[in-house]
Amino acid sequence: MPIDRLLLFFIVLFFSTLSRSEVIDNPAFCTSATVCFFVAKNGSDDNSGSIDDPFFSLDRAQYFVRYSRSNSPSKEADIYVVVRAGIYEFDKPLYLTTPEDGGTVNGARTTYISFPGEKVIFSGGRRITSWSKEGLNYYSNSNYYFRQLYVDGRRAVRARWPNQGNYSKLKDWFGDKNIDPTSISKINRFITIDSENLLNLENWDGVELFLQREFGQEILRIERVEVAGEKKVFFKEPENSNAFDKKFPRKFSNQSFHLENSKYFIDSPYEWYLDPVGKILISGLGNFDPNMAVMTAPKLSSLIFISGDDGAPLHNLTISGFVFSYTGWIDPMNGFSPVQANIEKRVLVEKNYIPGAISASKVSGLKILDNYFNNLGGVGFSSGSGLKNSTIKCNIFEDISAGAIVLDGDLKANASVSDLTKYIDVSSNLVSRIGLDYYGAAAIFAGYVSNLTVDNNIISDAPYTGISVGWGWTEKQTQMQENNITGNSISNVMNVLSDGAPIYLLSSQPLSNIRYNVIDNVNLSNWATFRFMAGIYLDKGVSGVTVEDNNISSFNLAGEKRVVPYFDQYGNVGNSFNKESDFSPEYKKIIKDRFFNGCKNK
Repeated sequence: MPIDRLLLFFIVLFFSTLSRSEVIDNPAFCTSATVCFFVAKNGSDDNSGSIDDPFFSLDRAQYFVRYSRSNSPSKEADIYVVVRAGIYEFDKPLYLTTPEDGGTVNGARTTYISFPGEKVIFSGGRRITSWSKEGLNYYSNSNYYFRQLYVDGRRAVRARWPNQGNYSKLKDWFGDKNIDPTSISKINRFITIDSENLLNLENWDGVELFLQREFGQEILRIERVEVAGEKKVFFKEPENSNAFDKKFPRKFSNQSFHLENSKYFIDSPYEWYLDPVGKILISGLGNFDPNMAVMTAPKLSSLIFISGDDGAPLHNLTISGFVFSYTGWIDPMNGFSPVQANIEKRVLVEKNYIPGAISASKVSGLKILDNYFNNLGGVGFSSGSGLKNSTIKCNIFEDISAGAIVLDGDLKANASVSDLTKYIDVSSNLVSRIGLDYYGAAAIFAGYVSNLTVDNNIISDAPYTGISVGWGWTEKQTQMQENNITGNSISNVMNVLSDGAPIYLLSSQPLSNIRYNVIDNVNLSNWATFRFMAGIYLDKGVSGVTVEDNNISSFNLAGEKRVVPYFDQYGNVGNSFNKESDFSPEYKKIIKDRFFNGCKNK
């Protein structure tokens, strides 16, 4: 079942106090052997950066980190940037892009950390103020585009039809889904919808159709609607070509959809709409007055951008103890047509993964510890290529539009040594309510990775897969090997889309293991058209994987011939399935105890 809100409150409280002692003049890690710079809301960039004379900006602290890392005697010291309490609204990301931004190859580490016992929020959002009444609604204005809006820290519903939790059904593609799309002029491609399944609008400008397509979701901007008994819906480019040309996810009759982004859809409290010239409308139903609330819209897509290069990767960098909130991602304003796991192309020619609040590439020894990722319009943490010997541990990911964690988003098969993603530890993270806008998200996704550990995470409430490892749809050997998925608790995933699983592997990755995981309360959505789901799913090309001692319970099997606990794709070889463990109910408590203990001892 969804994570209990009271439990989540205590988990957040636990993380907010984790490894924190009573506030003192200097944190214990600031010693004569380390270098510490302090940043505070009441500081000044003309100050020295000491605890009594802090900087105002992270940029100023970064300047002195680089200087210290370049000059003796501090060159090989551990360096800390200690941030005092407050909300820091970023005008641009913090770019950590030179070797001096990190530690050294000899083991010295650079750490950005919140002051012990204090709450530090990094925000990519802006407050929307000055609301005026207009009929039953209120309006204000924005000089930038966004796709999420938050009311007192709670996600508001972007104007949609049917209302949240409900969908409608298309009739078919092109009038016949079996027509070869290459034989039809792009301007004559359409889907059909029975008249009773699509409302009537005089103006379709800006309206987006969100289509559930097996294991993916399309966002298609409507070009026009023609009515001739049934309704023919035509779409704009480039998503028109992307959606109709690709074979997978497949096209079926009766696939589910909903519409977003019209003022005519506003009929529920807090529902909102942003028009093309920047006018924001929000419902005033229920006596809601936005002037009496904190209204926040995201502006930045990332808050911290970490990147070395082939010749000069970053080393030994830690980000710890912060709240990351209010990032956005506006690319779907030009449509969105992913293949799988919110990746837009099978073979990438440019960046096609959704950015994270923290985005990283070409770094070794990165530690992402004890952070809270919340109210995000993209991904929590994402990496492109070249992430090595790194740890993502004891973080909370909650209320996120896409996935919590994306590893190796660049997806380079047989990558060069500098581009490899390997020896990554993703453990003891709490992931809840992800994929809120982009349903194809996996809670934890990893592409062409090796020596990956995904251990002791608690994952709940996701529209698609819980843990997805692998890429390529191939039996050929790539760099993928020795990936271990162990001791995770996964529930209430696959609650919108189909053809996925709580744990999903793709392509050959020998010497990998799936062990000791607990999967429960997984129910295939009534809106899913293609009725297939597995508890543990080994898709095309997977070989050399051992699956043993997992427990799958409360799994929706009744009346569903294609819902199975385990699935090994036809043609796969060399995989070992041992008996399922009959875990007692106490085993989930053991996982939670390991979760907390692992974070206490990190």
